[in-house]
Amino acid sequence: MIDFHKISSHLVATLSLIEEGNLAAAKHSFNSFLSMYSEVEQLALNFVDEEQAHQISKLELNVLKQKSDELDKAIRDLEKSRDSAKRLREELDTFKSRFSSVEAIDESWNKTISAHKKEIQDSTIIINQLSQKNRELVESNRTLKEQSQLSSGVVIGALKGKGKSKLKYELKLYWESLRYDSLTFDGTRLIDNLPFHFKIYGSNGISVDVQITETGTGLLPACEELSKEYPGKPMNDLIHQQFLKLRKYVDPNILLFIQDLKNTPATTLKFVDGDVKKALQRAKKITLFDVLSTTKNTFLKDIKEAKAKVSEDDLTIFYVSTYAYATKMREKHLASDYKQEPTYQIKSK
Repeated sequence: MIDFHKISSHLVATLSLIEEGNLAAAKHSFNSFLSMYSEVEQLALNFVDEEQAHQISKLELNVLKQKSDELDKAIRDLEKSRDSAKRLREELDTFKSRFSSVEAIDESWNKTISAHKKEIQDSTIIINQLSQKNRELVESNRTLKEQSQLSSGVVIGALKGKGKSKLKYELKLYWESLRYDSLTFDGTRLIDNLPFHFKIYGSNGISVDVQITETGTGLLPACEELSKEYPGKPMNDLIHQQFLKLRKYVDPNILLFIQDLKNTPATTLKFVDGDVKKALQRAKKITLFDVLSTTKNTFLKDIKEAKAKVSEDDLTIFYVSTYAYATKMREKHLASDYKQEPTYQIKSK
């Protein structure tokens, strides 16, 4: 242990010796003081080193404590994170479980929707079919209503016989189809499977069925009692008018063919010579319809009654040529001689 009192006494003694002028003694005393001071200085230096080391250790301790605190906090945070991760895992597992349930529900729902869509499609098809049936029933009902207003056997026209005849000829409508053994006769074709037909009654008790040709005019069977006073062209015109009134029951292609015949002049055809042309004009046979709406024999008779100056052979050649020309026109609209059942057939009442 350092004796600071002794050191200070040496220093005071040295100062006294210097004042007394005893330099040798003062020098010796001062050397002793320096020796003591060196020890103190070394001690002081040691103390400083220890203090610095202490301060450094304290600083390091603080740093370590801070690191420890941070580590502790990190550990606590990690533990919290682990807890959070655990909770997150639990929540994720719960979510997966719920998602699986929802997915199963969704799949079930999709199946239900698909089933409903199929039911809707099936229902739509059924509705469309029922709607079509309803339209057909409405149309059928409308047709029956119209037919009921034109009951079978109703008189739809009447004419007096030719000249001074007192005979009366009635045209009646029947909702029945006529069947024919042959669909062609004397240069004309008949319409098969119409849901109606006409009948002519004479006041003399004679009646005949009217066969309808593809020109929409009537063809009568040979009957001498009926033909004597029969009002020829006026009755034919009446039959054609009534036929056109019932056009909704007729194949539209036949109506188009008739229209073509009416729109085509007969007098301008290349094979018509001057005499035949004059004869046609005199008999008022201007269009193909005028020529072909009667049989060949009736056509020749009409030309003869018009007092046209042309031979029967020339007229026959003209009629046959006109018939062939019209047959080409017919091919645009109608199948040959109804080899197949017509699509426009309507069941008779």
